Order: sequence, then structure tokens, then C-alpha cells
Amino acid sequence: CDAECWGSYDRLDDKLRMHDPRWADDGDLLNLALVSALSSHARVQVLPRAEMPDQNVIAAVFRY
Repeated sequence: CDAECWGSYDRLDDKLRMHDPRWADDGDLLNLALVSALSSHARVQVLPRAEMPDQNVIAAVFRY
């Protein structure tokens, strides 16, 4: 993946904090999203940014 998104996510408060540039104690938020998706049996595809819709860093389709 050619993108970075640094910050923290507090599960108890459901708060996401993104930082640019990266802070010393930040985690990789894209990796967190990936692990969360895979743990719920989601299908995940990694694409070059040029192939992403509107060249976004991350995209999702939610189906129920």
C-alpha cells in the first residue's frame, strides 16, 4: 500500500484522532481498519492509489 494514515482510535469512546505528521505513539490506522475488516470476514483488496475511486486512500462498501 502506498498510503499512510497515522493516529489513534479509542474503542471505549469511539473517537478517532488522525495526525499529520505522525506522533510518536501513533498507530497505523489503515492497518487497524484492515485487521478489523478481516476479523469480521470482510473481503479486502489492496490497490494502488491511482486505481482507487476518486484516488482516495481507503474506500468501503457496506452490505447487510
